[in-house]
Amino acid sequence: MGYKCRHFFADSNGSQGYVSLIVSNTAGLERFEQLTGYPQEFTNRLYTRLCKIAEEDGIELQVIHDCISNEVQGALLPEKGCGFWSLPLYRSASRHLSDLPLEKTLDDIRENLDAAYGHFAAALKIHDDWEKVYISETDFKALDALTAETIDRLLGDCPADRTGGEVHRFFGAATMRGSFDYITDLTADVEKRYFIKGRPGTGKSTFLKKITAAALKRGQDAEIYHCAFDPDSWDMVVFRGLGICLFDSTSPHEYFPDRPEDEIIDVYANCVKPGTDEKYAAELEKFQKEYKNEVGQAVSLLRQVNEIYDELSLKVKSQFSPEEFEEEYRRISKRVLKE
Repeated sequence: MGYKCRHFFADSNGSQGYVSLIVSNTAGLERFEQLTGYPQEFTNRLYTRLCKIAEEDGIELQVIHDCISNEVQGALLPEKGCGFWSLPLYRSASRHLSDLPLEKTLDDIRENLDAAYGHFAAALKIHDDWEKVYISETDFKALDALTAETIDRLLGDCPADRTGGEVHRFFGAATMRGSFDYITDLTADVEKRYFIKGRPGTGKSTFLKKITAAALKRGQDAEIYHCAFDPDSWDMVVFRGLGICLFDSTSPHEYFPDRPEDEIIDVYANCVKPGTDEKYAAELEKFQKEYKNEVGQAVSLLRQVNEIYDELSLKVKSQFSPEEFEEEYRRISKRVLKE
């Protein structure tokens, strides 16, 4: 396959609170280390080691990012059957380095996270009302026809000789600096990209789910990227065996074709009653404003979480000498890489 470096998130903070999809990405690994509370420098050094191996051996490196800071959180080498994932102290009860009395600080962090989840949940309720406007104006028979036509066009020649495999991830996250995604990176070597345009409630996620179900039945492996805000919703699927991806190309991850092979599938134009945007303009503007306000407050709280945790990490790091960290690095590196 050759060296490839793919970036994504394995967990998210959103309307359902904290959601992790790490198991889907590590289930087939022979050696996987989940660490807790290790300094970022430690994570970066271990990541750099895996990156060097991937480059030298010409294999794929999967880079997992922290869903608050967007820093490197872990790395996987599927072809070597190994990898690691480093969680902050407030995420897990598994092995960590610190012996400091941390509960008060960790409680402060968790309180901020719970408050952020409350704002994300409030944003989801607003989004649900926003969707109702378009649901009432969407022709779902037309959407079913568009879905069937797309399935036939993309998968018509695929034999149903096995069931495809699937892996679940997030391409984006509501980070402390706002919404961020790795769509460009994840689709860089995909030959054909379909940009799905629409509105909230017009069936984009259902469209993706039905196409994916059909592809899996036809033996195609699928990378499934969930919405970080609402993980029950899907935002992108990639069928690398076919060189195809389809993704929800609307805010907050709105993109437009920039390659000759790119194509738009416009659900709004094909399946929604003309003039809907204009008819409900005042209500839609209100929903959008309220939604952005709730998400903005959540992001502000995530920023506070990161600031508190950065200070905590410095205290944890101060407990150990460079020699102790070096010994720990050698130990973990040996467990992951069998070196």
